Amino acid sequence: MSDVQVGGWLAGLLSKRAGEPRAAVSRLSAPAPLQVTGAGDPEPVRVAWVRHAAGFHALREEWNRLATQTLPTFVFLMHEWFDAAWEWQKAHGSLRMLCVYRGEALIGLCPMVRYRRRRAGLRLRTLEFLTVPDTQWCDLLAAPEDRDVVAQAVAEALHAARRHWDLIVLGYLHEDSAAKSALAPALASRGLRAIVQRQGDNPFIALTTGWREFYAGRSRRLKKSNNLVANRLKDRGITDVVHVRSDAPQARVEEALAALIDISSRSWKHTTGTTLDRLGPGAFIRRLTQLARARGWLSIWLCHVDGKPLAGEYQLMFDGQVHALRADFDDSVPDLSVGSYLNWKLLEGLFGQSLSRYVMGPGRNAYKRRWTENAEPVYRVTAYGATVAGMFLALVDFALRPAARQLRARMRAFSGASGEVSP
Repeated sequence: MSDVQVGGWLAGLLSKRAGEPRAAVSRLSAPAPLQVTGAGDPEPVRVAWVRHAAGFHALREEWNRLATQTLPTFVFLMHEWFDAAWEWQKAHGSLRMLCVYRGEALIGLCPMVRYRRRRAGLRLRTLEFLTVPDTQWCDLLAAPEDRDVVAQAVAEALHAARRHWDLIVLGYLHEDSAAKSALAPALASRGLRAIVQRQGDNPFIALTTGWREFYAGRSRRLKKSNNLVANRLKDRGITDVVHVRSDAPQARVEEALAALIDISSRSWKHTTGTTLDRLGPGAFIRRLTQLARARGWLSIWLCHVDGKPLAGEYQLMFDGQVHALRADFDDSVPDLSVGSYLNWKLLEGLFGQSLSRYVMGPGRNAYKRRWTENAEPVYRVTAYGATVAGMFLALVDFALRPAARQLRARMRAFSGASGEVSP
């Protein structure tokens, strides 16, 4: 979009603002009849905003029914995951979940939270999916046959409430996600600036072959490094790798979780504010452990050296996929590379268990690239509100920043050219 186009778009929104009534409060708090246009004569649907935890928790049964109908199906769409994530985020935001009903049947969900964010010198009211740094995927929840009508209903509700938010950022989207393929166009069709951007990659390892066949295809450098690590650990004492799953006794699960939290507190991540000994992350992991164990999803790996836990990985096992959420090691012994050793041995242990995939989580870290070349793209949808802050941020993102980049490029080119002719 050019500078002139952005300016015209903003001017148009500003000219409309004075003559438009404020969005009714009922649109933000109560179910409202909503006719969604489309092919044929669709049955009217209604939309409700869920603002309180009690309403969110009351949705568990219907939520999980809908999550299992949503394609692709991920553990990160289940109510239990959002329940645990809310334990972390409730200190920072407020629930703004959208439910779409046809009659009395819940057919769609948009699991959002409203935050106060600062960007470009502005204090923004931002709507985002309810996620945590450990989230791997997120999306609208809807059965394939209802995807379009749900996207239209959510877009209409967000458009009606456009004076109450400045920015929408919906991340962790799969290539085939409803938010990417249906919601973004629906928002754009209502005059809201909505863009889809690549957010990164989600690397994975296929577990459908045998371990020997897979490991034979790894680089000689990786194998040599693994052997060096094994010899180094052998010199330190007895190395033991243990796997604790949902069927373990409660006391064993609590012991493994406590060890994992302790390792996290001593990892290099202590400067990030996301270690599991912190209030929010700790509440999240404890709640997730409780819920995941009840559903049979829990998987914790620990590596002990001479009886002391020095590395751990927290996983969820769901629908044949293993999702690695947290991998930490004791930063006081970086020379042992105990985290690398654990990653090697747990991978070996996952093969041959009728599992389909080991998902490593977004980010192309060096250690992930050593183990796999496979990754799925991750996307996000960003939309700008019809508020002064939202319109100014759009001006910054689509006009001012591109213009600044072009100016810097021209200055570098001019400086280079000048350097060539200078004595």
